[in-house]
Amino acid sequence: MTAADHKDFALNLSLWINVLILITKIFAFVVSGSLSVLAALVDSALDILSQVILYWAEGKSKNSSVAIYPAGATRFEPVGVIITAAVMGMGSLSLIKESLSNLISNLTSGNVPELGGGGSSWLSLVSVIVIKILLSLYCKSVTDLLISTKADSVATIEAMYQDHFNDALSNGVAVVALVLAMNHPKLWFVDPCGAIVISLYIMWSWYETGTEEIEKIVGRAADQSLLDEIIYLGNSHHESLSVDICRCYHFGPKFLVEMEVILPADMLLRETHDIGMSLQYKLENVPEVERAFVHIDYSAREYDEHVMSRKVKSYQHQMSMTSPQGDDKTQSLNLII
Repeated sequence: MTAADHKDFALNLSLWINVLILITKIFAFVVSGSLSVLAALVDSALDILSQVILYWAEGKSKNSSVAIYPAGATRFEPVGVIITAAVMGMGSLSLIKESLSNLISNLTSGNVPELGGGGSSWLSLVSVIVIKILLSLYCKSVTDLLISTKADSVATIEAMYQDHFNDALSNGVAVVALVLAMNHPKLWFVDPCGAIVISLYIMWSWYETGTEEIEKIVGRAADQSLLDEIIYLGNSHHESLSVDICRCYHFGPKFLVEMEVILPADMLLRETHDIGMSLQYKLENVPEVERAFVHIDYSAREYDEHVMSRKVKSYQHQMSMTSPQGDDKTQSLNLII
């Protein structure tokens, strides 16, 4: 099986097992009435909803037309993860509210709730924990495989790994809270407190995951090691070429490269174009890079050409102080304005 096949298999396996786990937790909640089990149940229900969202994002990313999305549609995957994080956060917040209400109500009334189900309820949760640990390990191995093969996107399978890991922890807390509350009636408050702890952890973990994907969509800069690799490719591409400015930042799961290079002013347009295009193709063959743009100039610039409105006048003033007529650069800037 290829890395992509492993990814598809892991996603399909996760969906069907999540359905079976949801049924198991419904049984455990019905027989026990535990809020901690309810927290784990809501988490599983949201798991299925989130997986549907991730499937949608994965499908849009793979099957969208280039004519409709000229820059590619890989950013659908991080968008799907962000939506999932929001859904998980809202579901957990609602459960926290319910658990606090139950806790305050019983404390003020002096009521001690009774939990039923015996060993069947917590044993079913233990089986869920084992399954979730195995699934998280498998999804982690698939994630590592995709990263090692520098696959197009790992956001979806990383989210599934995070989800299975969260489920194993949340179900562990639910089992502990349920067993304590069942065997020691005076510790009934452990059950709603366990539900709150589970919900807070789910909110925190998905907040971290969602924040990371938001940074990728916004355009977080690449690590210095990748930037150095790309600059080296540019400087070694042609004997007459040197890199002036290089920007590399996230364009969804992968990176966009903007490279400004210098070639001799007397070189023919045909030559500069061919050199620039071949460099663009070379940069876009880097597995981490989705798109690359190469801008060719004949001289290094003392300003950022993407913020001309703020820097051109200052630059023109500096140039006019040294040359009344201005040099070629100043004349070029005048034409732009």
